[in-house]
Amino acid sequence: MESHPRKRSTVPNVTYWPGHAVPEPLVNHGPLVVVRSSDDRLVAMTGQDPWEPFAREAHLDPDFVVRHLLAVDLNDPTAVAHFVNRYGTVDLAAQDRLHLPTWSDEDGLDPTTQPKWQRVALELRIHRALVRHWQAGNRGENPAEGWRAEGLDELLADAQDYAERAGLGVDQKAAEVARAWSLFRAVMNSQLGKFHVEVLLDFEDEELGRSDEPKRTNLGPAIALQLWNLMAQSYEPKECANERCDVVFVFQDSNKERQRVRTRGLMYCSSKCAKAQLERVRRRKLADEEQRKKTTKTKKGLS
Repeated sequence: MESHPRKRSTVPNVTYWPGHAVPEPLVNHGPLVVVRSSDDRLVAMTGQDPWEPFAREAHLDPDFVVRHLLAVDLNDPTAVAHFVNRYGTVDLAAQDRLHLPTWSDEDGLDPTTQPKWQRVALELRIHRALVRHWQAGNRGENPAEGWRAEGLDELLADAQDYAERAGLGVDQKAAEVARAWSLFRAVMNSQLGKFHVEVLLDFEDEELGRSDEPKRTNLGPAIALQLWNLMAQSYEPKECANERCDVVFVFQDSNKERQRVRTRGLMYCSSKCAKAQLERVRRRKLADEEQRKKTTKTKKGLS
């Protein structure tokens, strides 16, 4: 009997430890910024204090990674500045940028406190690629397309070499799948590694001791943690079924209760969208019925 080498799968079994949702911390914001046209840097608006990481803070919406992160136009400097003003920056360390060519700091300014908007956009693209990777996997598609969708093709250029070094012995497409997963793991673990298991104390009586401050983080680790939580709980991103809405969502907005509800079995990003689409369908049915009656009446008149 002729034997064949076992084909190695490039789609891994993903383990989520500890296996259940982890509370998401507050996200730090800096001061309000604008794009300085002379050098493309995001600088604090006139009258704002110097860059302070705890100037503002807020919790992210529970499906921020699809509802808001995927929606921002990262080719528009004004849109990038608006996003930073609302949510903060991801602040990737150099080793986490996957060796991508990014920006020049020849003017000597601190790239952390006054980053170029193109740098911020690139770092957001890397995080969006994580989300699109997840989306593609849920659709049964090649997760490498998630990275391509963000213009990060060069990260996949060495896919075949990566597969050979890993001893996979697969074709180019399968090699890209394996390479995409290695990129996903690298960025996710780097950002998730910024969280630690800790003991925090909250004293009701201040005389007993000083309570610990709630956990805070920058946007990048918060994105990774929220995506991890969604994946660990087997949630799936959906596109709103309202024909005039292009929102991607996980949880449905409930205008009445002003809260998020689970999406299983739901088709619309909000109750407002659901009502609008159902009303649109109702009006079409009425129009079609009216047209059918007119056509029937005309045919009878001709007979």
